[in-house]
Amino acid sequence: MNLPFIAAIAAITLLCTSCDRTLAAEGAPPADQVLPLNIEAPVPGQGRTDHLFQCWLGEGVTVARSRGLNGLDLPRIGANPGKLTYEDIELPDGEPARAVAVSFYAAAQSSEGAETLDVGERARGAESHPVEVVIARSTRELEQSLRLLRWILFATWGGSMLACAGVLGWLVRRGLSPLRRLSKQINDADQEGLDRTFELAGAAEELEPVVNQLNGFVERIREAFEREHAFTAHAAHELRTPLAGLRSTLEVSLSQPREAPEYVEAERECLRIALQLQRLVERLLELARAAEPNAERREDTVDLLALVDEAWLPLSDAAAERGVSLELDVPEELVVTTDRQLLLRVLQNVLENASVYADAESSIEVTANAEGEGFRLTCSNEAQAVTPGTAENAFDPFWRSDSARTATGIHAGLGLALCKGFVDVLGGKISIRTIEGRFTMTIEIAT
Repeated sequence: MNLPFIAAIAAITLLCTSCDRTLAAEGAPPADQVLPLNIEAPVPGQGRTDHLFQCWLGEGVTVARSRGLNGLDLPRIGANPGKLTYEDIELPDGEPARAVAVSFYAAAQSSEGAETLDVGERARGAESHPVEVVIARSTRELEQSLRLLRWILFATWGGSMLACAGVLGWLVRRGLSPLRRLSKQINDADQEGLDRTFELAGAAEELEPVVNQLNGFVERIREAFEREHAFTAHAAHELRTPLAGLRSTLEVSLSQPREAPEYVEAERECLRIALQLQRLVERLLELARAAEPNAERREDTVDLLALVDEAWLPLSDAAAERGVSLELDVPEELVVTTDRQLLLRVLQNVLENASVYADAESSIEVTANAEGEGFRLTCSNEAQAVTPGTAENAFDPFWRSDSARTATGIHAGLGLALCKGFVDVLGGKISIRTIEGRFTMTIEIAT
């Protein structure tokens, strides 16, 4: 038990005894009369105590109150008989307080000259009266302490948040310092310095994949620049040769007066060179279109055997002069759905490459068969002069094997590069295999 509860019990006991004695002697008083009970509240020490009480009889007759109330009243709570009721109240002087109230019935009885007190349900009767006692204690100091505690907690929370923010900021700055160093390295890099690698000494292990991927990305960019540089150099070389021939022909023709037939011959040579330049430019444009990411393709029904014959027809005369023939093993019923014009350009370049580089007095073998929802076509020919790096480099623009270098101005080395670009647009795959002097190209396209 705590002090307020002990004080409440003691006060209630004294009040009950005094109430019954007074009731027995004088009967029920008027509602506005304060009974002259001569009791004292059990308070520790001297002066005003923090515990105040007031007792009412019946409907509102105050029978006792603490001197500290100075004649003022505590609020009545209206407790149920026999039960303690707690409530926050306001004292007469405006201070907040916590109160406990109890109500009961009290009656005085006499037995053999001894006066006894009957409290509770047994006292209910004609001579019993309801009694309510309220004991209150000011909570001003408690609220002040709580208010101070709230400010302390708020200040502690604010200081902790500031400290955490400072520590977190320091940790973030320290953790990002490798990225700032990496950012400076990237900012200092240019096209001329793409051969360098980025390093983050002392960086966390989590950043190593980022650095590795960045170095890989830079390597791919460097390779792209190298390919672009090589492409530009090769294109300039291929254009320079026919332009040099055109200039030479015109200079010779204009160097002195000539007969009409000689001028006609010079003009024919100039026309031949112009057509050669036109063919080269057209192939460059085709290569550029094939490299577009959203290149369009049509869906045509294509008789594959007829398309191979159509692609071979313009090449047959030149191939026959070298003794090169075409052997077909393509089913007549093989019909596919794909872009007819693109596939025709692929077959023309494949067969042209085979007819030019095949050994003299040899044959070109073309086989095709349905495979899944598409088809597979193979073109194979004897080519003893094929160099070891052919399979790896044949699809690079302007690449030619050593044996074809003398044909500069005639073969630009764009045919197979175009084949790969067109096959990519068709959604297929193209590959080259060289085994013991035999050059084999395989095309797989899903339809």
